[in-house]
Amino acid sequence: MNTNSYTGYMQRNSQLVLTKIMEEYWELVAASENNKIYECSDLFVHILIYLNSIGLSLEDISNELNKRRWTLKTLIQYVLMLITKSYLLDYM
Repeated sequence: MNTNSYTGYMQRNSQLVLTKIMEEYWELVAASENNKIYECSDLFVHILIYLNSIGLSLEDISNELNKRRWTLKTLIQYVLMLITKSYLLDYM
């Protein structure tokens, strides 16, 4: 990784990444429907950068979620429920 890059800089400054995560969270909250995917992507990227900066991997997260019984099947069912709920609320 290029240590002079934005990602390299952020990974060396975990507190800065947390600040950026909060900024991206609020941008997601305020985003229009057309910009939700853009803001979710930004938030996701900064969470990944933070995890790497503190020595955690997606495998670590997956293992923790499995301990909590959040299997891939459970996560997919949850996402589908949220999508369905959102869809129904749009038409009420």
